[in-house]
Amino acid sequence: TLPSCASLPGPEGVPASPPTDHLKDAKRWLRHVPLATRLLRPSTIRRALALLPAVVGAKGTAVEIRMPGIATPLVLRARTSDVLVAVQILLLDELDVPALRAPQLIVDAGANIGLSAITLATRWPDATIVCLEIDPANLALLRRNTSAWPRIQVVPKGLWRRAARLRAAGAGDDPTEVAL
Repeated sequence: TLPSCASLPGPEGVPASPPTDHLKDAKRWLRHVPLATRLLRPSTIRRALALLPAVVGAKGTAVEIRMPGIATPLVLRARTSDVLVAVQILLLDELDVPALRAPQLIVDAGANIGLSAITLATRWPDATIVCLEIDPANLALLRRNTSAWPRIQVVPKGLWRRAARLRAAGAGDDPTEVAL
């Protein structure tokens, strides 16, 4: 027979962990099972492979990818935060939230390069999506990525709590990270 968790010795001088600690650890790990299950789906693996050129390309170079489920090619800057945003939106489905009814208008404030807008336009093709973006580099890719989507409107403005002049300032080595 195997000893119980409570009877297993801890490191020298450290008392054995009570079973409740192991239960807490198991619960913490079990929270990740849905994520692991989602990442192992064939459709997610195909999307991850489509992102590969943006992961391994020369940092900052424009890379065109064809994402399964999205009608038009997307352009990302390799090895920048564009790839991280793509992973969040296209692989982890962070925009897959329930809606009581299909929206007619969606405002994407801080639209970056348009991945959220395109994902939402794919989900709700009758919605008008207004993309706000002030960073010139992001704005150029946003326009390029959304040009084939007639219900996506790009507005080179920002959203603030009061009337103000906004200016994007670079943040660190990554030209796609900005601060206001």
